[in-house]
This record gives sequence, structure tokens and C-alpha cells, in this order.
Amino acid sequence: GSDTWGASGVADAYTIVNACIGYEIPLAANTVELAVSAFNLLNNEHAEYPVEGVPIGRKVYGTVSVSF
Repeated sequence: GSDTWGASGVADAYTIVNACIGYEIPLAANTVELAVSAFNLLNNEHAEYPVEGVPIGRKVYGTVSVSF
């Protein structure tokens, strides 16, 4: 839950699962990589710094990289 700070002001312990999958597409002189990454895949909301009301949940994002 969002109440993840102990009385000492230190964040309670938490466990997260991160994952990334990518695919490289070789082109003539370049390489294109497509990737999808997930942070906190199991959506274990937790605090990493003492900001009230801002638990960190699941984040999913994609990237496109081109190598020259």
C-alpha cells in the first residue's frame, strides 16, 4: 500500500520484478532495435523516497534505437 515508511523514516523492504524484451532488425549499414520494458511488473506499490501520497507502481514503456 501507500503507507510504506516505518517510524524511523526508512522505507520498508519491498521486492519488484523488472523485465525487458527486444528485437534487433539488421538493415544495410544500420541496426534498429525495438524493445518493451516493464518496471515493477507485479505492481507492488512501494515508496523509494519520503514523498507523501506518491507510491511507485507498474511502468511499461517502449524504445526504438538506431545504431549508425
